[in-house]
Amino acid sequence: MALIAPRRDARVVAYAALAAGLLALGLATGQAEPVAAAAGVTAVLLVGLRRIEPAELTPAIRVSARRIIEGDPIQVDVTVRPPTGHEVDLLVVDQAPALGEASYTVTRDPDGTATARVEIATPEWGKHDLGHLVLRSHVPGSMSVWEQRIVDLGTVTVLPRPVKLSSLLSPRATQASAGGHPAKVFAGDGSEFVDIRAYQPGDRVRDVNWKVTARRGTPHINRRRPERGGDVVIVLDATSDGWRQSDIGSALLQRAGQAAWGLARNHLAAQDRVGLLTQQSDGVDWLPPAPWLP
Repeated sequence: MALIAPRRDARVVAYAALAAGLLALGLATGQAEPVAAAAGVTAVLLVGLRRIEPAELTPAIRVSARRIIEGDPIQVDVTVRPPTGHEVDLLVVDQAPALGEASYTVTRDPDGTATARVEIATPEWGKHDLGHLVLRSHVPGSMSVWEQRIVDLGTVTVLPRPVKLSSLLSPRATQASAGGHPAKVFAGDGSEFVDIRAYQPGDRVRDVNWKVTARRGTPHINRRRPERGGDVVIVLDATSDGWRQSDIGSALLQRAGQAAWGLARNHLAAQDRVGLLTQQSDGVDWLPPAPWLP
């Protein structure tokens, strides 16, 4: 990474203006005290500007996960070894408004390596931009700052936290929720083994379990469960109309996403294949039915 040139911080202008003002006051009044004070401020200013050479900051960045459950924080670890005498600061900027505030903790090793951990809250599900990371270093007592805007941290997908449908909709509205099909668990033709029972007239010879029959001395057959799962398609309206821009509309969209997630979990638990059709302002996103969510 290229060397970073330092820049003066805001104190330089303030100290220079103070020194000039005190000097002007001393010359105008003929008093020595303002001139002496101006000399002291100038000395502090010169000391603060003593170190102006470029510095190299090469950070290593690691994002904990790109897919996370709603409410769990996103962790971004930044490790950098600054030049001798430097102290490192950092700041996340331009992140998605739906993400929460970021908290920072910095630890330093004896060799000078600094590791900064940024934890970003995830109050809402969706796909969010993590923003940019501004890396800044300074030297105590100096009035120069070395600052670099690191490349985009990328995006993260926040999945809705599983909730019961009864907490999102009235109990009557959730009675039609799938996932409780009684036909899912009866035995018959199929490939999934259920159990073994004694032979009964009418059972097929090909279902006889010969090993169990020989061990028990009486005919026994294998029972299998047929595959009865269905294909379920959930349609989610996520168009960015005017209602979505309001607080109420945004809350409704959040609840709709959580309800869709709850329905999907119920059907998947019932061995259905679940697909998702999302209507958005710029088109339609389609996830074909599958026995699990990608």
